[in-house]
Amino acid sequence: MCGLLSVTSSFPVVAVTLMALLSCCYVVLIGFVDLETWMIFATNVNLPFVALSAFSLIYMRINKPEIQRPLKLPLIVPTIFAGMCTILFITPIFTLLLDVTNGIKDNKRVQKYVGFLAGPALLGLTGIPIYRILIRGDKSHRCIRLVHDKLTLLAQKVFVALPEGALMKNKRHSR
Repeated sequence: MCGLLSVTSSFPVVAVTLMALLSCCYVVLIGFVDLETWMIFATNVNLPFVALSAFSLIYMRINKPEIQRPLKLPLIVPTIFAGMCTILFITPIFTLLLDVTNGIKDNKRVQKYVGFLAGPALLGLTGIPIYRILIRGDKSHRCIRLVHDKLTLLAQKVFVALPEGALMKNKRHSR
């Protein structure tokens, strides 16, 4: 559903709308927690996935160089970006380990970091059953698959969007 592209502009309108809604939820959360806590949470949830995306880009560039790319940058650019995201995510982990090994001076701070470092791991692990059910197409979960298909159809109608492959076929036939 998030991979749908607008028919008129080839823009991932569903994914951007979902990100905008999630960002609004994050802004609402700021009212309930202090800014430092929210920044730690947002960093530790977003950076691992951004780094994985950058590493997957590098992987695809090396293993499938024939795939068409809309933006052609030297391989060093995504490599530096992926490295910086990884460093920004791993640094708090080492800071936490140093705090624990040197004796816990601020127990609340350590608990906060542990919670926010476990968040991305748990969020990432939730993707495994979703992938198995919706993408790989396990037949035993027809109800979830049906809801997903109906939501995708609704998103296609509301945003006038199609999957990338269907959009390319549609544009070829309209010429």
